[in-house]
Amino acid sequence: MTTLATTLGPAPAASRPLWTAAALSLLAHAALLAALGSMVTTAWRSDGAAATPGSGVPLQAWLVPRAMEPEAPPAPPEPVPEVAPPPPPVVAAPPVPLPPATPVPSGLTWPGQSGTDAPRPPPPSPADLGDVAVGATTDLARFGLATKLRLAALYPVKPGRLPRLARPLSVTYPDWALRDRANAHVDALLLLDANGAVVETMVAPDDPIFAPAVREALAGAAFVPAQAADTPLPYWIALEFVFTIDPAKASAKP
Repeated sequence: MTTLATTLGPAPAASRPLWTAAALSLLAHAALLAALGSMVTTAWRSDGAAATPGSGVPLQAWLVPRAMEPEAPPAPPEPVPEVAPPPPPVVAAPPVPLPPATPVPSGLTWPGQSGTDAPRPPPPSPADLGDVAVGATTDLARFGLATKLRLAALYPVKPGRLPRLARPLSVTYPDWALRDRANAHVDALLLLDANGAVVETMVAPDDPIFAPAVREALAGAAFVPAQAADTPLPYWIALEFVFTIDPAKASAKP
């Protein structure tokens, strides 16, 4: 008996504070929850209605319209391209009258002039028939120093026999020179190959009246080539053409 009473007796004094702390904690939490519940309680009321005491702070909701976004300004109108005004009408100038044609004196024409309306020069009379003398010459003064130096470089050795005409030339006296009774002295320099064929031709002076007559005569000329020890060689030959009508009456013209 003494042993049982000792076992089932009241709890030791050391375990009582634990229960007391647990009970106080539960009471504190309950009070906190009650306070929070009263704060979140709301009551909706219309405009001008008074809140019930102890019902908490009433919440009011105001519907505010959303601010409208500003509209973008309208795009500026596209520029209209300017249309150039039409050009003013072109007024044709009145035709300018041409001056009257100058009459051509009878018997006056120019070299190379052709046409049925141009007067032709009168044919020369037998007394006006001119004479043309052709001969070889060694005077190259009319061709200049440069031509002399060129010939010396091309033909450094003078052949034993110089080239010559194979047959006489047929030279026509120009009609214009006959009508004007003009004399002339024209030189021609020809470079020949070993067969006597003409390689190059120079005429001095290059007169528009007499030079064509000289070139025409040389077109049908034949030459015997230069020779050295019976061997044909290329070389040059100079010819002078003397045009004469009547030395006593003709006016000397270059």
